[in-house]
Amino acid sequence: MHITKVSVNNFRKIDYIEFKLKDSINSIVGPNGVGKSTILDAIRLVKAILLPTMNNEAQTTLQHMGIYSPHLGSVQFSNLANDIRKDVQINLELVLSQKEIMHLEKSLGQFSMHRLKSQLPTTNTNTFDLIGYISSKEGSEKLQAIQNETQNRILELKTNPTCNVNLSIKTNGQIVGENGIDQESVSYLMQIRSYNLTKFSFFPPDRTMPLGDTNIQLGQGDVNNQIQSYSANPQLKFQRLKTTLLNILMVNNNDIESVKRDFKLIFDELLPGKELHGIKLENQTGRLSVLIKEKNSGAVYDIDFLSSGEKGLLMTFYLLMKTMDKEGIILLDEPELHLNPAVCRNIVPFLKSKIFKEKQAQIILTTHSAEILSATKDDETLHLLHLIDDKTITKILKKDDSEAQEALKSLGIQTSDILFNKGIIYLEGNTDEDFIPIIVGDLISGYSIKSLGGRGEIEKEIKTLQESDNNNELDGYHIFILDNDNKPYKGVSTQNVKVVQWDRYCFENYLLDPDVLYTIIKEYDCVNRPQNRGSLQQKVKELALSQVDFKAIREELDNKMPQNISIKNSELKGKTDSEIVDVFETSVIETKKLFDDFDNTDWKKDLAKSISDKKAELKELWSDEWKKKCDGKALIKAIHKEYGIKGNLTKLIKDILKEMRLNPNEEFNSIRGKIEPIIK
Repeated sequence: MHITKVSVNNFRKIDYIEFKLKDSINSIVGPNGVGKSTILDAIRLVKAILLPTMNNEAQTTLQHMGIYSPHLGSVQFSNLANDIRKDVQINLELVLSQKEIMHLEKSLGQFSMHRLKSQLPTTNTNTFDLIGYISSKEGSEKLQAIQNETQNRILELKTNPTCNVNLSIKTNGQIVGENGIDQESVSYLMQIRSYNLTKFSFFPPDRTMPLGDTNIQLGQGDVNNQIQSYSANPQLKFQRLKTTLLNILMVNNNDIESVKRDFKLIFDELLPGKELHGIKLENQTGRLSVLIKEKNSGAVYDIDFLSSGEKGLLMTFYLLMKTMDKEGIILLDEPELHLNPAVCRNIVPFLKSKIFKEKQAQIILTTHSAEILSATKDDETLHLLHLIDDKTITKILKKDDSEAQEALKSLGIQTSDILFNKGIIYLEGNTDEDFIPIIVGDLISGYSIKSLGGRGEIEKEIKTLQESDNNNELDGYHIFILDNDNKPYKGVSTQNVKVVQWDRYCFENYLLDPDVLYTIIKEYDCVNRPQNRGSLQQKVKELALSQVDFKAIREELDNKMPQNISIKNSELKGKTDSEIVDVFETSVIETKKLFDDFDNTDWKKDLAKSISDKKAELKELWSDEWKKKCDGKALIKAIHKEYGIKGNLTKLIKDILKEMRLNPNEEFNSIRGKIEPIIK
């Protein structure tokens, strides 16, 4: 069996989502805290309440999930619902295999008894009470009616093998299951037939294995713990690794070589360089050791001394291989924890070849691993889902590279950057990513920050992304923050591509409050310490205005300098050799015209006058506007040099920003005022 569709309504972090699943590997990605684990908990909750495989499974599971209070004997609805004014609803659509349907048909008598047992009050459900009940006329008729209904449902399943298992928890705490016969069909198929195998298993993210010796119990006394470890109390499975190993050995006639082969398979594909050396009971201490051997050095040590990631991986995959029954359902919460990317890269291929294909098991996992994400996305037989928020989940398909994707690549953005974050913030400056979070860190939590290069290329990529956004073809939320550079941005924002431009030359222009500068600089060891606030303010303005002359010269020279002429590829395509020569001739003529102005002998005098006029213009403009118009980056460096500040320039800037955060000023509010309105 496998789950084909899930809908979750008002459960924990989820408002309402509905999505489809494949029968293979389904990876769910999204930002931290968005509710990925909530989806797994929702499936697990339905399993525990409507499809139990052990006594008190619902109570035990709900208690471990923090939903049920054993002292009050009731469900804590406030710990369950997203909105306590609404009911919680979780619906699963499952498809049975033909083999499972045949099993139901062959087990008609037992299946009917299972259904009868589940429909009777708990006081009448032990085996001996059932004998008395079905011997009565009422019981016999009830069983016959159930058997007839069951036969009809099996015939329907042969043509449409879909079962709907729907759970509803009312605001008053009442728990209701809909579609009773479907619920009982799936429940019967999930029943434990060998306590070492299960059709449903949940692997939590915290895979802590106890250090040192642990109590080991075998046989009937251990059966309940083993069954609980599958889903009701999943933490038990890791505490019981050594117990499980011994159980498997006993069941397989002490075949240690079989265990070694399984370990070798995991080590060779995921953790190369190690092997299982043996299982040993120490004579002096009685300690049970599972010995691991390093192939290169020959060192032998207990499994306890593997790293956290190695232990978690080994335990998870060994238990998957040895305790999962055919055609089961596996929930994996963040299997990549404590592992480096090189190991994560092999997780999905291993799951596909050794678990999905060999056991026909469906896997539903959550992840923050870029490697798991990429491996799922690149394989069209697998399924990648992006949980964006509490109302939105979308499937991510393997697509040909679109213009938008090419634009994102040129901006240094990977698929994982989009799927694991609320959005991407692009900064024009190379150092701004170290500084901006000091002022707006609380606003941009969950966003990834990328520093970019020159304005021209950035504006091209913005245009490409916005065109894709307008066509509903763009993934993610993108914010571009541009320096002013006295070059106003002429475009507009779209729904998912926002553009913000500082109203000052660059970000550092917001750091020029003389009171803040004096407060910070006087605490530094300086060669030329400022005497007072007034003298510092005067000196900073003087340093800013000293930029005017160079600024005026640069602008006028740029205006006078002939611009480069080039021939675009589009002008050459589809043309004959003769036509190409004509295009080149036109380019040469246009280039010559650029130099006509220099034939006039007065051009030097005109250039000198224009430079002089520009200096006068800028000095007048900057007299009051110098904080906005000057090159803030260059000015901060000049201040650092002028006072001989003995300290890193980056540290000085960070200290200025921290002071602004502690004592908000006009500049602090201006920065936040630009960012806050566009943050989701």
